Parts: sequence; C-alpha cells; structure tokens
Amino acid sequence: MTGDSYDCGKKMGYMQAFVKYGLRNLKEGAKFRKSIEQLLHE
Repeated sequence: MTGDSYDCGKKMGYMQAFVKYGLRNLKEGAKFRKSIEQLLHE
C-alpha cells in the first residue's frame, strides 16, 4: 500500500487528512487554499 496514512480517530489526524484532501481537490482546491491562507493571516 502506498500513500499517506492518518489516524482519523484522533482530531489532529482527521484535520490533517481533511486539509490535505481539500488542497488536492481539483474543483475546489484553489479556493480552499486561499481560504486557509486568509485564516492564517487573521
């Protein structure tokens, strides 16, 4: 098996997986990235 593995039973693992999936999403990834960047600069 290849790829990344996240422990989605823990909050941090779930958040990491969700963010990585969101950034890789072809349809919404660019908007998601911009949203995350805005949150980081608040």
